[in-house]
Amino acid sequence: MSDGQTPYDKIIYPDGAYAVAHPDRAAVVASLMGLNPPPVQTARILELGSGTGGHLIAIASQYPQAVCVGVDYAQAQIRIADETVKAVGLTNITFHALNFMDVPETIGEFDYIIAHGIFSWVPEEVRQRMLDIIRRHLSPNGIAYLSYNTYPGWRTLLISADIMRYHTRNIEDPWKKAEAAREIIAEMAALPTHIVGDTDWSRFMSTYHEVLGTLKDYLQIKSDHVLLHDDLEETSRPFYYHEIVQLLAGYDLEYLADAAFPSNMISNLAPDEEKWLKTVAHSFDEMEQYLDFMRNRTFRTSLLVHNSAQFSRSITPLPIANFYVQSSIQRSDPQPEGLDDGVVHYQGNDQIGFATADVVMIAALDTLAEFHGLHIPFRDLVRRARERAYAYAVPSTTLEEDANRIATTLLQFYGKSINMIEFFITPPSYVATLSDRPIASKYARYQAIGHEMVTNMRQNRVQLGPNARALISLLDGTNDRDALIEAMLRLTLQPDGVPESERRQKMAEEVDRLMGQFRTSALLVG
Repeated sequence: MSDGQTPYDKIIYPDGAYAVAHPDRAAVVASLMGLNPPPVQTARILELGSGTGGHLIAIASQYPQAVCVGVDYAQAQIRIADETVKAVGLTNITFHALNFMDVPETIGEFDYIIAHGIFSWVPEEVRQRMLDIIRRHLSPNGIAYLSYNTYPGWRTLLISADIMRYHTRNIEDPWKKAEAAREIIAEMAALPTHIVGDTDWSRFMSTYHEVLGTLKDYLQIKSDHVLLHDDLEETSRPFYYHEIVQLLAGYDLEYLADAAFPSNMISNLAPDEEKWLKTVAHSFDEMEQYLDFMRNRTFRTSLLVHNSAQFSRSITPLPIANFYVQSSIQRSDPQPEGLDDGVVHYQGNDQIGFATADVVMIAALDTLAEFHGLHIPFRDLVRRARERAYAYAVPSTTLEEDANRIATTLLQFYGKSINMIEFFITPPSYVATLSDRPIASKYARYQAIGHEMVTNMRQNRVQLGPNARALISLLDGTNDRDALIEAMLRLTLQPDGVPESERRQKMAEEVDRLMGQFRTSALLVG
């Protein structure tokens, strides 16, 4: 731009952390595929396109012994990142305002390289440079994360993008541009179809009209900042999977898997779909491409390794023995009708249900449910499950047999949905019990000053209401429960005409409720 500013200097991209791009997620997938990824807690981590730092700062907060480096070409975004680092008091993270073309060789070697939401939105020479940086600066057994828009799904999204770009081509003000962009799609979607007859063309036009309506709804959930940088950005390049594979080969890199683990599992297809896929795809890469065709995929979150890495695409549950497990699974309440005696039905947050009569598996799932979404070491889970299942009976199976059965079942759930089961390699960096003087993540406390959304110690975003934001700001280790109640009575608006004792009792209940949420949301560190 003529004034030396980038589009991201003038319109700051929304801050945020992305669990799918977390190094621990990459390490889990790599381990399941037979690799020995670098320890995340002490890793050197580079983020290309770090923006205002929300993703990398959360990682640096979680792993104080890691070394984190962020690079972004928008100086305004780097200034915000630096201010946050200073406010939170981190010493293991640095940011650099650099064009990727100017990243020096002296930046060093990294165990994990992250590039989320940028590869499709930079010019070709910059994309080449990004892959060159990964090739040159990724450690021998390191893992890179690269996300990008994909065809064929983006063929549909390009319909609205092309219409909006053309319609707003003469509008300079970005906010007016975003408003006009949404309006043109909404107006076109609202036009009468006037489709006459039942012909191939009329059915095609009817489908087109439905697509416009869907795109209108899709655009409504996007903020102006995201709409301007994602859909209205002039440089926007989706890729077919096979194109990415070809690009990677030129830089001695290889596609490992998708960081969103269920996307890797063809077992999630219907039986007739899986059978058809195996008849048309004659290699792994062909299978991935046909899967994208079948799913109309719009976005990929790819993990990359050097092509010298030795891994297996035959995933086994053996590495799970060293993992931590977290789950949203609960017993269905009420239990579905018609279940046989001894069968228990469970359900996850994504409404996927399943039933089992295996007493050890039931004990394991009930144990996970009691942890309310917090980590538990797999070995501890197995021990607790066996104690529970065999409390009044002699074990009918060995420890190894039970561990293998639990691990295999959990891996199947993980392949269905990470909302059912999530695996972690690193131990939790949050506390699972309330202390007398609780401490919340300093980064979350800082975020809560100006935002309702904060990042927890699992790289997930947590929505906080007004009372939660006020309370979390007090959790610096100096206040016990009574002090928290007193402070909240002062900080929050209290109803008139209510006796003080009643107000205090209600506030005590609110503090206890919110502290319970903070604990199970992985926001407490002490």
